[in-house]
Amino acid sequence: MSKANIEPESSASTAADEVEDVAEDQPLRTSSHEASDEDVKDFSTAFSRESTHKWRQPKLLYFTIFVGALGAIGQGWAQTGINGANLYLPEAMGIASNSSHDAVVLGLINCGIYVGQAFFGAWLSDPVNSRVGRRGAIFAGTYIRGGLAVTWQAFTAFGIFVGFLANVALHDYDASVIWRFQLAAPLLPALPLLLLIYLCPEAAPWYCKGGHYHLAYASLARLRNTELQAAIEIYSAYLSRRHHVKLYGDKRRSLFTKLRSLFTVSRTRNALYASSTVMLSQQLCGINIIAFYSTTIFSSSGFSATAALWASVVFGFINFIGAIPAVWTMDTLGRRSLLLWTLPAMAFTMLLASFSFSLPEGTARFVTLAGLIYTFCAIYSPGMGPVPCAYSAEVYPSESREVGMSFAIFTASIWATVLSLTFPALLEGLGEQGSFALYAALNVLAWVLCWAFVRETKNMTLDEMDGVFQDSSMEFVKQAGRSCLGARSSMKRQRHQLLDNEPADEWD
Repeated sequence: MSKANIEPESSASTAADEVEDVAEDQPLRTSSHEASDEDVKDFSTAFSRESTHKWRQPKLLYFTIFVGALGAIGQGWAQTGINGANLYLPEAMGIASNSSHDAVVLGLINCGIYVGQAFFGAWLSDPVNSRVGRRGAIFAGTYIRGGLAVTWQAFTAFGIFVGFLANVALHDYDASVIWRFQLAAPLLPALPLLLLIYLCPEAAPWYCKGGHYHLAYASLARLRNTELQAAIEIYSAYLSRRHHVKLYGDKRRSLFTKLRSLFTVSRTRNALYASSTVMLSQQLCGINIIAFYSTTIFSSSGFSATAALWASVVFGFINFIGAIPAVWTMDTLGRRSLLLWTLPAMAFTMLLASFSFSLPEGTARFVTLAGLIYTFCAIYSPGMGPVPCAYSAEVYPSESREVGMSFAIFTASIWATVLSLTFPALLEGLGEQGSFALYAALNVLAWVLCWAFVRETKNMTLDEMDGVFQDSSMEFVKQAGRSCLGARSSMKRQRHQLLDNEPADEWD
């Protein structure tokens, strides 16, 4: 069956028949009169290993994640290509003066990639996914979904690192053309991506949306350790789909209708608040400004051009290595906890970095500023780095996932555009010290927003999140406040108990 011919089924009974057929096709049945004790034991072992040996997955699953990660490498490389080109492009384009006009033009060039994402690329997601399909971490099981989704950020960081290395390698070329190579180099990882993507299986939720549960099962069975695990997930998707049909009907909805539902349906509206918050917070923390302008910042701080490029290489390497722990912490500590623990440390580090600009130019200033930027990057990488993309991709129901993710990318890209456009002028007006101090304050604002709107989703199936996002945002804030007060009261009680249990002093 070609993808062009896959359309949503209009009859709920047809979908039910397909699910029943999938169940009947299973050679391994779990009913007491059809399954042997050995079969039941095998099933129990398989399900227990989902949590105890959660990384033992079919090779095809990891291959699919790797292929998708090639796109992340290209994204990271594109950012650092712009970063390195900032040293040469202004002179080549005749915008190297310190005037506000040239600063605005340079900002427009730097934010071009985000303008394209915000107003064009992001909104192609829903129509393209509806007709062509999708592949990625949506394949992953509950216990490793967050960890596998981290690969996007990890490989983006790897792309940033490779891009910085490429900038150093091209450093001795003719300054009039070097910026062209730096901007064109990110094409390299896109070439194998275009070829390998066709070797990956289609996403089962996409088939389920059209009522084609046989195709969904066939795809998912290739990505699970047992056929029963795949069948159970398909049945769960069927129940979720049936609930959606009861609420909204089974007609294909337009992009505008789906977008409107993000604001009118409480479940998706709460998910929208959460995903928009994490995407906005990622921009407020200042990491993309450093990724775009680190070489410029180092150069303006007294570094030579070569030293500035190598300092940026180290930044990219730390960003990549720092993202690796999130593969485990995303599904153990949780998304919300990672954000609430790392943002205060990032704010403090950024504030210290602003003070370092008060030091006289020389080795002390070089080492202090570079060390604090690297520390900031190391804190960012396992927390605010991987969470936004993974979180936004999972919080929406399947019917709204594409348009929800489109809006999340739109939010991130718009704010990245604003920050990239204003940072050269901000650097000119406030200086390095004032700019870094401002971003330290924005990290504090990001913490407040995450505390108020971001809900925990670790170890939940995509369908279990419906319950998490049913409560209104105001109710969630009240619950979070009560939890904080309850924790504080508990600590006070424990303190009083310890004091009461201390032995009285004995006097001779």
